[in-house]
Parts: sequence; C-alpha cells; structure tokens
Amino acid sequence: ASGERIFGFTKVHPIQITIPAAEWAVMQTSTARNGGAQGGSDYRQPDGRLVHIGSGFSGFFPWAHADVRFENEEFKDVGIRYKGNLSFSSSSSAAPLFASFKLKIDLHGTKGSWDGEKSFNLHPGVVDTSKMRESIAYAIFRAAGVPAPRTAYGELRFTVPGIYQDAAAGLFTIRSEEHTSELQSRF
Repeated sequence: ASGERIFGFTKVHPIQITIPAAEWAVMQTSTARNGGAQGGSDYRQPDGRLVHIGSGFSGFFPWAHADVRFENEEFKDVGIRYKGNLSFSSSSSAAPLFASFKLKIDLHGTKGSWDGEKSFNLHPGVVDTSKMRESIAYAIFRAAGVPAPRTAYGELRFTVPGIYQDAAAGLFTIRSEEHTSELQSRF
C-alpha cells in the first residue's frame, strides 16, 4: 500500500532539501498573519507564483522551488513553503530551518512520488519538543477507527547556496496528507 515504506513509529528517513538562494529569499517573505486573501486558499500573484493563505490567521506562504532527496530517491523542482500559525511565528525569523514546512512533489509538474505519496507536512516540534505527541495521538485515533494522518520521522538537512551548506535542521515529524484509520493501514 502507499506509504508502507515511509510511515511508522520507528522509521527515521534522511531528507536533503536544496533551495536556490532566490527561492529561499521568496520564502523569507512569509508572514504569520494578514496574507490579504481568504484563509485556506491559494492564489497566483501577477508574476505567476503560487501563494497559500493560511486558514488560521491568514498567513502569507509563497510556494518556492526546491530539489528534495528522500533517502535514495531524488525529485527536482518540488514545491516547498512554510506553514503554521504559532509554530511558524515562534520559529521562522529566529530559526528559519526550525519551522514547519509543506512539500508537494508534483506542485511544479514534477512526476513521481515517494512510495506513492506526493505531499507531506514536516513538523520540527516547535511546541512539542518530545516530538511524540503528534505521532502517538494520530496512532490512537487510527486504532480507534478515526481517520488520522500517518507519521514517521525525518532528519532534515538544508542546502541554500551562499547561506547554508548541508546544514542539519534536526529531527522532524513527517505527517501524511491522507487520513486513514487502523482499518485502512497499520501504524
């Protein structure tokens, strides 16, 4: 089934993210509040860039271009953006690598998937330093038959030429976009 190689309590995947400096600069224009449109929606700016407006406080989160390597699989021109409300505002300016991210492999037309999955949330544990609360809660929900995301862990490293060179960002929770129950999938 999709994601079987990815998700599980004991799985930790190396993830290397490479972002061109100009795209990194675009990501740094993200704001936690007042994105200027209805929350939870995406729109295109006049230059064609896709921007997500957060559903919480209407944060402004422009999508950028990146190359991503999950273990031994590499994807070119993947969509990446910041995400979150409190987690974003608590981390983004002081520690831009220690923030929540969303990845979409096919956002810019890239083909393929990582073990059948095309979209992920990456959470660094800004408000949960144990990095366990999210994974345990979702596992309990799924075991009870309540659809919930699947999780695993990733050791993230970033390269932004001229800014970061293979910089360790730490352990992140990888959260699926799909919501399943234990009846549909294992932990």
